[in-house]
Amino acid sequence: MTFDEEWGVPTEFIDDWGNERGSFIDPADIDSHVSPEQRRLFHRLAKTQKGIDNKGRRTKDSNRQHRRRKKEELLHTVTSQLELAPHQKEQAKVIFMSLDLQRLGLPMELVAFCLCVLVARQDGRMYHPNRSKANNDEQFRKFAQSLSEKEQSLIVKTLNRLQHRLSDKLNW
Repeated sequence: MTFDEEWGVPTEFIDDWGNERGSFIDPADIDSHVSPEQRRLFHRLAKTQKGIDNKGRRTKDSNRQHRRRKKEELLHTVTSQLELAPHQKEQAKVIFMSLDLQRLGLPMELVAFCLCVLVARQDGRMYHPNRSKANNDEQFRKFAQSLSEKEQSLIVKTLNRLQHRLSDKLNW
């Protein structure tokens, strides 16, 4: 189990934005001296904690939480790789969580990347696929190269679509 040096707790107990979560049950930590009834209870509680009900299916509410958590995790990964400032990460999070990604019909990772490009422009970090290497931010260029060819071909379209939809939320 890895520990976060800053928070002093296992990394799986810290959410992506640095907040320590409540107590979580790790089935691997359940002592073998615990009675079978308690062991079953702890395993069931661990499943509930993960959003899975007793039949192995996610509940409607836990599906919503799971999608939200997935969006948060993805955005945290992208903002960290792009080395955005804390205020930029927070602004990107607020906007990204409010987006209806199904309606956009674009890959979630691509939308997160393009949103970060737009948010970072406020502080002078520029990226656009049609600009020369020298005029593009190095982190953004490297991240864009890691995207699939299909996603790379959609960057301009996604930037334009987000810029149009979010003009009121972006302060330029």
